[in-house]
Amino acid sequence: MLNRWEGIGNLGKDPETRYTTGANPTAVCRFSIAVDHGYGERKKTVWMNVVTYGKQAENCSKFLQKGKKVYVSGELDIRDYERQDGSRGIIVETTAKTVEFLSNQEQVERNQAAYGVPQQGFGQQNFGQPQPAWSNPQWTAPQQTQAQQNMTYQQYQEQKAQEQMQIPEGFAALQEEIPF
Repeated sequence: MLNRWEGIGNLGKDPETRYTTGANPTAVCRFSIAVDHGYGERKKTVWMNVVTYGKQAENCSKFLQKGKKVYVSGELDIRDYERQDGSRGIIVETTAKTVEFLSNQEQVERNQAAYGVPQQGFGQQNFGQPQPAWSNPQWTAPQQTQAQQNMTYQQYQEQKAQEQMQIPEGFAALQEEIPF
């Protein structure tokens, strides 16, 4: 079973950080982000509660504040609770595995310099994982023709579908020779 949630949004208020009790106190940071989806009149904002633990919680507490944009990836968790009036309530939250700070360009540059990441890409990287081609400083994006730059998304999809349907040279003759 796959349990994963990803979203990019802005913090609605400053994060709240507490520490667990016991021999080894652990930081627990909670915050909520506003995630927009849809366009125009159909645009909606959904609030997602996020919880982080340990060093990640300390970093979120230190660097995040109301209005900052973040990327969050983690597991959904649904908890129920009893309200003061005796009724039941449900809390849906994400236990974050990854939190990337997207608003603070200065912080992103500091992290990139500290970890030796090239000054390009999309914020923090998952270190120790295979890196995509765009993170390589020697890689350059393929050049597009003027026609491709002016193409709508629908036209692009139609062109790709036509390319996939075409039989490459040399294969047409092979199809005729197959005896079934």
